[in-house]
Amino acid sequence: MRAFTSTMVDQGIFAWQYSADAESGWDSSSWVYDEERYWGGFPAKGDADAGELPGWAIGPFRKYAGNPVLEPSASWDRGRFGGGVHNGAIIRAGGRFHYVYRGERSCEPIDDIDYICKIGLAESADGLRFTRITSDAPLFGADDPFSYEDVSLVRLGETFHLFCNRWDWERIDDPAVSGCWLATSTDLRHWTEHGLVYPDAERIHRNGVVLCDPDNRPVRVDGHYLMYAEARYPHESGCSASDPARRVSPYRDCIFFNGLTRHDGRWWIYYGGSEYYTCVATAPIARRRSGRR
Repeated sequence: MRAFTSTMVDQGIFAWQYSADAESGWDSSSWVYDEERYWGGFPAKGDADAGELPGWAIGPFRKYAGNPVLEPSASWDRGRFGGGVHNGAIIRAGGRFHYVYRGERSCEPIDDIDYICKIGLAESADGLRFTRITSDAPLFGADDPFSYEDVSLVRLGETFHLFCNRWDWERIDDPAVSGCWLATSTDLRHWTEHGLVYPDAERIHRNGVVLCDPDNRPVRVDGHYLMYAEARYPHESGCSASDPARRVSPYRDCIFFNGLTRHDGRWWIYYGGSEYYTCVATAPIARRRSGRR
């Protein structure tokens, strides 16, 4: 098995991606979000219900009681132990929610990496009930060996820009083939593949996120990103959303926020639960005093 090195840390690769045995470690504390270790310098948490949030934050968010809003299917995004449909980007266009997501399935192991991801599209009129547009095949890359993961999506003019991580499992440390990748589209269905964003880089660049306004259009402002984790939700703690709950992922207390948009007077945040499900939470848009934006 590939040894985990300090070089990989410098390249932004996580140690848990190289666990010798993910399933045997599922009950270990090493799989649990550690607030003391990972809070990352943010102000100490207060009571969200009392509105004690940092001044720069939006919220508080309320998780949708009907989560998850998208689950693995029986097709190319059928999931596997440790992953399913998650870490996607949401955008509002034409009066609908468009969710461009990462769909995962198992594959023949390459250096003990036994999964591959492609990119799919699902749509919804209300942001809660989604219909897959890519039921039979992903948007692109169906026949190539690359794994496409963790989508960021913005709209510049009439063109959608999709950024994601592309990995070649046989050359995962090679920035000439792996790293932040770009495709563009005018209809979210047909895509032009532009390739790596940093083709001449000397190290891996990953998880490129473009700051955007509430309408998902890029802007030039500073901003912050915040991870919400709560252990009591089965679909965020490694268990299935169905009853009776069963283990579907080793990633307990694990969510990744990739998509944020504005609709009907509220913020809509879409996140991956336990690296397996797609979930949503909403928050009211705060009213600003006159003269402030």
